[in-house]
Amino acid sequence: MNSTDTQQSLKHRVLLAISAGALLAAPGCGGNTSSEPDEAQQRGSRDTSSTAGGGTSGDAAASGGTASGGTASGGTASGGTASGGTASEVTSGGAPMCSIGSREFCLTTEVMEAQARYGFGQIPRDPPRTDAEVAAGYDANGCMRNDWVATSCCNPGLEPGTRVGDQCCYTACEAGCCGRPLVLAGQAITAPAVFRGDWVSRTLGVLEAAHPTAAAATLAASWQAAALAEHASVASFARFTLQLLALGAPHELVRDAQLAALDEIDHAKRCFEIASRLSGRLIGPGELSQAGAGLETDWAEVVVATIHEGCVGETLAAALASEQARVASVPEVRDSLLKIAADEARHAELAWRFVAWALQRRDERVCRLAAAAFGEALARLERPRDFAPLAIDRAELHAWGQLSPEESEAVTRQTAACVVGPAAHQLLASVAPGRPQPPAVSAFRA
Repeated sequence: MNSTDTQQSLKHRVLLAISAGALLAAPGCGGNTSSEPDEAQQRGSRDTSSTAGGGTSGDAAASGGTASGGTASGGTASGGTASGGTASEVTSGGAPMCSIGSREFCLTTEVMEAQARYGFGQIPRDPPRTDAEVAAGYDANGCMRNDWVATSCCNPGLEPGTRVGDQCCYTACEAGCCGRPLVLAGQAITAPAVFRGDWVSRTLGVLEAAHPTAAAATLAASWQAAALAEHASVASFARFTLQLLALGAPHELVRDAQLAALDEIDHAKRCFEIASRLSGRLIGPGELSQAGAGLETDWAEVVVATIHEGCVGETLAAALASEQARVASVPEVRDSLLKIAADEARHAELAWRFVAWALQRRDERVCRLAAAAFGEALARLERPRDFAPLAIDRAELHAWGQLSPEESEAVTRQTAACVVGPAAHQLLASVAPGRPQPPAVSAFRA
């Protein structure tokens, strides 16, 4: 299936999911059924950044059609600050700020050195920086230069780091992660990678089948990052199940959230197996100790998180995995990516169904923040980015089911323009006729 067919198929499935979600709403749910106080009264003047996946904006941002953004990339993530379209970037004292909101993240010396040496994002540095280059990358306060470090969502620091005890803290824009991340306290969480074989389905021959080329370490690192992201998605769907129960969701949504978590276990095992094969050692996840923290059950928070993580994130993840499968020539890799693409499409459908169901409540605050979330996500995806030259042969990258950053960008923006944007317009128009709609996203032009 070529990319155009993929876009059309995804659009058809998403629109059907929206219709199905609307039908799940109980009869007589029209009108504003919320008895909640106004958000300004309820939360005072504080900014309402989310703890559940991309975030929400406060009323001021929502009225301007912006909220925190998010994308996904089917097991690959590309960094970069993000704004654009109607969400313009502003400055404060000469330092860049984010119209989609920003977050603080803190890194230990070991993590800073690792990111400085090996890079971050889809394709790590190859070759890594030398000891002398890393040593020269520190500011006077002992913090690594901000454009060499990033959040776990691959969003680089905006300003020089600040020393806080034995860590350095930075500020980054709220851009998105791959797939459905587990977001706690404003940061996507993954387990560490450890030596273990129980997350690899077919352990026999893993060590002997290690990929012999110089690109092996780069490819293994990319698949290991994908595996850890898929592993975290298991916890994210478990949390989403609890949120659905707390909000009184229909049994179909609860059931499908449980099934999606099982899919993510399968995805993680497939990715760990490919990473193990490439690296020549057994790789699995360590402890994800934060998995049970930070459950949010506010209607608006859950809807906005689902828009970023599911409606946008997993729709893009399905399209990217389809394209990765199309270019892959290693049979096991291609088969795994086809399975992942099919599952991610169903997960995206689940997200659209939930949001369609939730918006049938006609709650003004929820509808306003949902429109803002779609608007900012689409505006962020419209902004082009520059990429460093590939440090690995593209043919070999494709063989093992990976796309170059430019190719990922093309698929992402095409899917935003052809699937996410039209579906968001239809969804919001059905529950809030006359409300300003998110900006259209133009198709990507190479």
